[in-house]
Amino acid sequence: MSRGKLHYPKGVSRKTLEEAIDTSTPAGRLMSSVIVAIREFERELMIELQREGVAKAEGNAWRERLAAVADGDGRSLRKISLDAGVAENYLWEIINKDKQPSALHLRALCASLDVSMDYIMDGRGLPPDRTRQEITDPQS
Repeated sequence: MSRGKLHYPKGVSRKTLEEAIDTSTPAGRLMSSVIVAIREFERELMIELQREGVAKAEGNAWRERLAAVADGDGRSLRKISLDAGVAENYLWEIINKDKQPSALHLRALCASLDVSMDYIMDGRGLPPDRTRQEITDPQS
């Protein structure tokens, strides 16, 4: 069935074999309208859930950037967390779970990883493959 209201020219009706609905009767038109409304609702719900999923994925992109920088750093999580002054399990939970770090801890982690908070939060700033040393001393 199509989305929206059913508009048939005068004297024209539709019989569906699959649902056994005859739109020439009031009950058939009611059933047809209910089915169209349910299908519309399902479609809109699916789109809404998809948008929420995309927003959540985009909202957690910083976590993936932090994990990639920490992974490419060459140090263990233990060493990174010690340098940043945070507990190792706290850092692990930030990267692997939905733990939200405080701004103070995130700033310390970024300093320990030698990367800007702008890069971690929204992809701007220093990329993970270039350190401040490389930017200030391009000859090395």
